[in-house]
Amino acid sequence: MLQGKMVVPSLPAKDLDRAVAFYRDTIGLPVEEERADGIVFTAGEGTRFLVFPTEFAGTAKNTAMAFRVEDAPLEIKELKEKGVKFLEYDSGPVKTTDSVAEIAGLKGGWFTDTEGNIIAVFEG
Repeated sequence: MLQGKMVVPSLPAKDLDRAVAFYRDTIGLPVEEERADGIVFTAGEGTRFLVFPTEFAGTAKNTAMAFRVEDAPLEIKELKEKGVKFLEYDSGPVKTTDSVAEIAGLKGGWFTDTEGNIIAVFEG
């Protein structure tokens, strides 16, 4: 059934043009397709995700999507240089130092996109 099938996240956007500019211009991801229901971006290893317009964007308080990277502190530094704002945590098991947390030996961090969605960058 669903085993071995690709998963394609969907991210809500209050302002689709603003979200497209963020993922295309700031993050550097190519637009794969413009559809009636939103914009599809491609990322690495055949993955992609949909950004779609809705008034409910930014209401979730959980991580909506994660990028798997080899060197999270470096990625976080480079994204910060492009103006991406990372979240800082100091509660429970999660504590960040310079926006980097370490969980089960893996480093990473979280930022919000222009629509308030929480996106992670983690090694693994």
